[in-house]
Amino acid sequence: MSFSDFEVSKIHALVQDFPANTEVSVAKIQGSDNYFYGAKNLGNETIELDNSTAIFEIGSITKVLTSSVLASVAKDEIISIEDDINPYFDFEFRRNQQISFQSLATHTSGLPSLPKGMLWTAIFNSSNPYKDCDIPSLERYLKSQLKLSKSKNISYSNLGVGLLSVALSRASNLNYHALMQRYVFDYYHMPETSISTYVGNSRVVKGLDKRGNEAKTWDFGYIEGAGAVLSSTKDLSNYIQANFNPGNDCLNFQRRVRVAEDSQSMALGWFVVDDTNGDRNLYFHNGGTPGFTSAILMDVERKFAYIVLSNISALHVRKGHRVDQLIDELLINEYLDT
Repeated sequence: MSFSDFEVSKIHALVQDFPANTEVSVAKIQGSDNYFYGAKNLGNETIELDNSTAIFEIGSITKVLTSSVLASVAKDEIISIEDDINPYFDFEFRRNQQISFQSLATHTSGLPSLPKGMLWTAIFNSSNPYKDCDIPSLERYLKSQLKLSKSKNISYSNLGVGLLSVALSRASNLNYHALMQRYVFDYYHMPETSISTYVGNSRVVKGLDKRGNEAKTWDFGYIEGAGAVLSSTKDLSNYIQANFNPGNDCLNFQRRVRVAEDSQSMALGWFVVDDTNGDRNLYFHNGGTPGFTSAILMDVERKFAYIVLSNISALHVRKGHRVDQLIDELLINEYLDT
């Protein structure tokens, strides 16, 4: 099933609303089949192009892949997801506060989005907000500044998933890059996917800033587990297909709902929402960096998903939730047609 006229028109409408050289790559996964469509705004026209292997920053979709590592490490019985991370650090956390692996992957640890004081650093250095996030600064934070919220409701935390990647590395005696390579990139046949500091590939799309100029790439430091991966729609389609395999115990384990609230639910790394009829779970995550915006929406029961990768800046004044809106519209239209 190729892309319909409706799907193509919606994709073109998105790129036409942004500066010249805006590009989008879309994957539609249906059963065992993957379909791809790409479009680019040349300024005076919008063209179709084959960019299924083009590489984009995927931002916070990285969190889903980091949680796949967590599920794999748990499956190998290196840790249990209910375990506290504290024993893997050779110092006591401030006031002996305990943090579990699961709470970090479900944003229920009580950690803030960023360490105390770093929000202002990020605001005044928005071009590279995480550049000072090295391991010594993380350790100082955990020893002397750590303060967990008493509420254990879902509260999105880049710091939390960054800390998760550090804890997984210490528990397994492998650095984060090696963990991702072993448990995700190699295992799910994602040859073009990598972590930003390792990229030197000519197929990497140039990210655009909010003015349409080439965007700078962030240095993630210990936050890399929350947003440092680059990938393509083709590679991510292989990962989605693995989720459709009922025999993949690791990904089945990852998708199990761990926290359910009135407004949202969380699996390990995935936001879990009801479909339009409210009778099945949809798995969602999006991502954004200064030069890119992305989203994945997946229906495992029907074996259907969309992936949208773009070089639309997450800081663009008109960005809003346009990529999220596109992926919602595409899936809703698919439901209406079937």
